[in-house]
Amino acid sequence: MRWILALLLTLGLAHADAPWADRLARVDAQLLARPDDPDLLVARASLLRQAGQWDAATSTLENAGEGAPARLERGRLHADRGDVDAALAELRPLDSAAAWTLRAQLLEGRDPAASLLAWDGALARRPDPDGHLHRARLALHIHRPDEALAGLARGIDALDGAVVLRLERLQIALDADRPVIALEEADALLALDPRRPGWRLLRAQALEALHLDPQPDRQAAL
Repeated sequence: MRWILALLLTLGLAHADAPWADRLARVDAQLLARPDDPDLLVARASLLRQAGQWDAATSTLENAGEGAPARLERGRLHADRGDVDAALAELRPLDSAAAWTLRAQLLEGRDPAASLLAWDGALARRPDPDGHLHRARLALHIHRPDEALAGLARGIDALDGAVVLRLERLQIALDADRPVIALEEADALLALDPRRPGWRLLRAQALEALHLDPQPDRQAAL
């Protein structure tokens, strides 16, 4: 078995990282009983990849089959090695949130617009505040504030009005001269806690941009 050869290649690391070695030992013990189990082989390859043992991880994955977990792990391995084309090829048939997230990350430097679409795929399958924030900032980086605002709106809906996304959307709306959106978000935040002075001041900024009186909110923030 090739994974046994991979085991011999990694024994020297056992003393260097005890927790990692313990996890690897547990997987190897299970593989002795089930040497062709694809999930165990993928788990072993993942540990090896995270330790930088790319050749051993590659050898382990040779027996892991062509299922989605093995393809995803091969994609991650290619990505770690800097082979973006090979990683994207492995990911092409996959439709999981993890695969879309990795695809988005790989495309970011090469094709930011395509990366935005991949983030949409990832976040539609598994909404995540950090992912939504990252997507919004990528959209801003390529001068698409309305795409940033729209993506954050989807995240707010999916994540039950996540405060961190509302704050980001409010600030982007102010910076992009979208004061109506900024006021909507400020009102939504203040409905949660009307005593927050920072939110009052952001509302005052939105009102001022709309040529409305900001003074009551500024006074309330004192």
